[in-house]
Amino acid sequence: LESLSSLEPQMNTYLQLNADKYEISGETLERARVSASRNSPLADTVDLCLRLMNEEAAEATVPRLVSVVRQGVGLPTRAGVAKFISQLAAMPAAASVVKKHSGKLLKVLAQALNDRSAVIRQAMAGAAARVVGVARETAIEEYVDSLRTLYKNEGMEDAGARGIVGMALKEVVTSAADAARDFYPQILPLAFIGREDADDKAKELFGQVWDEAAGSTSAGVRVYGKELAAAITENLKADSWHFRRMAARASSAWVKAAGTSSLGSEAPVLIEPLRSCVPGRIWEGKEAVLEALASLAAARDEDQDGELSLRSLSLIIVAEASKKRKEYRSGALKAISIVLEKVKELDIFDALASAVEDVFVDEMETSAPSGPSAGRDADEEAHYETKMEQRSKEELKQLCIRTLAAGWPSTSKSRSQQSERVWRFLEPMIMHGSPAERMAGIDFCEAFAARLKDAGSTDTMDVDEEMSGDLFLTPRLIDGAVQCMSLGGQQYKQQRVAAVKACEAMVRMCTDTTKKFQIHLAPCLTDERRGRIMEIVSELCKEDIDVNLKNTAISLQNVMLGRESSPAMSPAP
Repeated sequence: LESLSSLEPQMNTYLQLNADKYEISGETLERARVSASRNSPLADTVDLCLRLMNEEAAEATVPRLVSVVRQGVGLPTRAGVAKFISQLAAMPAAASVVKKHSGKLLKVLAQALNDRSAVIRQAMAGAAARVVGVARETAIEEYVDSLRTLYKNEGMEDAGARGIVGMALKEVVTSAADAARDFYPQILPLAFIGREDADDKAKELFGQVWDEAAGSTSAGVRVYGKELAAAITENLKADSWHFRRMAARASSAWVKAAGTSSLGSEAPVLIEPLRSCVPGRIWEGKEAVLEALASLAAARDEDQDGELSLRSLSLIIVAEASKKRKEYRSGALKAISIVLEKVKELDIFDALASAVEDVFVDEMETSAPSGPSAGRDADEEAHYETKMEQRSKEELKQLCIRTLAAGWPSTSKSRSQQSERVWRFLEPMIMHGSPAERMAGIDFCEAFAARLKDAGSTDTMDVDEEMSGDLFLTPRLIDGAVQCMSLGGQQYKQQRVAAVKACEAMVRMCTDTTKKFQIHLAPCLTDERRGRIMEIVSELCKEDIDVNLKNTAISLQNVMLGRESSPAMSPAP
């Protein structure tokens, strides 16, 4: 084994040192060198020794192998000893000796994982996995602990170190699954968090470890939820922002896999670390903390009080929606939407509107700078950046409106307090906005009608209850939907369909006599509005346009005429 490198032609070493000069991949050349050394007469001699190996010879050989792994020099020698150990561990005659010395073997093989050569690292990881298959439990435990230590100490800033650990664990779970199964509680938390790595190679390796050992994500979380929650908690407090980022994403994946109906006893344990991560510096990927916190909050009992109550946790997330960093702010809005869509009775609209109010404040238009042009390329780049910035603002406005729609209050009193305020946000978008902004406004119209319908379906709603807010907002939303219905051009095709549906929902709201609030809202549908709606709908029904738009228009027309017929029937004359 020691002679494999000394007898290698010097030309191979020269090529390795000058691989870049000859435009050859260093790893490809290393694999070619290893392959060549395995086809040499000396390698055949090593194979012959292996075939003649018995327990007595193995007892004399294994301690020397430890020395070769630790001190052996040269690619052929190190690759050769890794292969020899792998084959020796698979031999029944030598298995007991390998088990006896498994502690020393795994220790030196773990140290060899730091080799500069990727080929040698893979070979040593494969040899270690074969030894794990026959090793003592204490030796396996020490090996797994050494990998975890390497991950925590060097993996904080070194993606290569994390990849090495992922590769070693992958070899273990694929080549020694039976022996490693008792150590899954230590292995799988690393894999679960490592699946969220920003480095593609490390992410892929840890993903393979998880898939091989845990199977489906939901099954793994169900069986090892406690260990995963503990690892996530530990990494959320890590000094490395990279580890925090991975833990944040892992926490979100943990909650999604567990499901809000079966979060178990680990959920409260995870809420406090997530909550404590929210204040302070905004780091990349932190929005995943808010997403996980929102999912956990939505699963909590509404009657609970204190810092970890549903309302308290929701207000923490809402406060983050006021931050200026767009990606994080968007993440906060999406997170609070998770809560609002599941707990419709939660009234935090005032705090939410205050958090996003600055998004809708009209900005003073800035005129183009005077002076000579900076050149065509520079002007085009400036124009592109301005356009992208404007698009980014529009996307944020749309998200704000949709989040406000999800949080629209279910009580008349709250709606009355917020109606004028929300209309200030909505009017420029639904009346004069871009296609995407108008679509967001139409979404609010539908959410408004649905929320009012739900409130009107309860027996607790009194027809004399204060509805000034609904009376203020209903006619304005109808006018906004009608204006969107009348838009022309292909770019507004989707908006027109949605506007017709929203208009129908609000017309039903004003005309459905089975609902207690209808007597208050009926005056909102004036003769003038009815005429305007019927005029537009008639045109939509007559024109040879999109089938979907035509059917929705027919449905609205039937509602206006008091007929609940199929949308496919012919329009009335």
